[in-house]
Amino acid sequence: MINWKKIIKIEKKKKYFIKIKKFLNKEYKKKIIYPKKKKYLKLLN
Repeated sequence: MINWKKIIKIEKKKKYFIKIKKFLNKEYKKKIIYPKKKKYLKLLN
């Protein structure tokens, strides 16, 4: 049986997910964005 952690682990390796993370990191450097970076990193990592 596959669980959410396994699914997310697989998705994190995909090109679209890597692009999203790069984009978010870039935007956080330029602008004030909610949720705070610390929270979003916790969700994505």
